[in-house]
Amino acid sequence: TNNLKYTNIALDALSLEELQTNSIKEYEIYFANETKVNDKIDVYKKKVKGYYYIEGKREEQTIFRVVLKFSKKK
Repeated sequence: TNNLKYTNIALDALSLEELQTNSIKEYEIYFANETKVNDKIDVYKKKVKGYYYIEGKREEQTIFRVVLKFSKKK
């Protein structure tokens, strides 16, 4: 899978409201493993102290991790 797709998957984990009312202030991505066509990726999201942690996994194997911090749009 193209690495840009992992960013799209991570952003899809956020609500429309989160994306419309905020701008990305910080962005970090860690690529751990490749995926193949038709691989199923489970996406997990949590928010801790203003940071969003999004992780894509195939079974128990981490595929990618994204850390986002937002600022409110003006």
